[in-house]
Amino acid sequence: MSDRQRRSVLASGATLLTGGLFVSGGAVGTAETNEQRPAETTESDLELEVDVTETRHISPSADRFEFDVCVRNTGDEPVSVPITLEMAHIDEEVDVFEIDPNDSESDNIGHVHPTSLGPGEYDWTITAGEATETGTVLVTADDDYEDRDGGFYLSLFDHPEGQEIVKTTSGCGDEPTFAFTIDVASYHYESVEEELVYEVEGEAGVVDDETGSWGTIEFEPRGFTGTYHIFSLPVGEYEWTASIGDDSISRRLRVVPGDAKDCCEPVEEQPAEEDEAKEQEPAEDGAEEQESEKEELEGC
Repeated sequence: MSDRQRRSVLASGATLLTGGLFVSGGAVGTAETNEQRPAETTESDLELEVDVTETRHISPSADRFEFDVCVRNTGDEPVSVPITLEMAHIDEEVDVFEIDPNDSESDNIGHVHPTSLGPGEYDWTITAGEATETGTVLVTADDDYEDRDGGFYLSLFDHPEGQEIVKTTSGCGDEPTFAFTIDVASYHYESVEEELVYEVEGEAGVVDDETGSWGTIEFEPRGFTGTYHIFSLPVGEYEWTASIGDDSISRRLRVVPGDAKDCCEPVEEQPAEEDEAKEQEPAEDGAEEQESEKEELEGC
């Protein structure tokens, strides 16, 4: 079975109004009748195409199931098409396509992490208006995955483990910003709540402003969620840690000073009184010239 599957379906919903009767399908009546009563499309035909990778393996770097959906409107009127996804515990409207006649719209929907599903096969159904497409995806896992009946798992994909993260201040000394995106998985088979805590510790001890609780996260059974931590630090060396339950992750951080030559000194503005005086000077000179010309004319 191919690792990619492509399917398309034509959902014909065209209804023609002819001679006072509702008839589905092609032309009806004589040519003369059709000329007198033009066909009216009351429901647009939709072509639905779905493309998805069929297999994902549960791991810290696992990619999500993402459905590439394309819907074509072959009707005569613009349509608003709700897109729904049904798979495992998911049953929701994920998007709405606004499509002109003889046009199409595409989008990437779903973004379902395999950890939130667990190992096994899962049927999915995507509906676009009256067009429906179905398929199956497979989630695989390590042999000991089923034995993990508790605890949590943190993963940080932006920065590999063991690699120091180095940032530089601006030439004027502005502190650089760190931004971490953290994925959190629960291995519990029941719904649970747990607090996520961040800590930043430097040479002088814990950085109080960047240390504390992010908040309590609610997990569905074998649930998965994403969160973040954004903060700034002065020059120095630090260790950043995120922890939840019995799991934690850490990264080494270092901030080095930037080149002062890159700092642009602000231009000093002249006091407003001097600017006003300069603006008035040309006006005074002009007034004196006009007065002189006036005297000369009077003398003539």
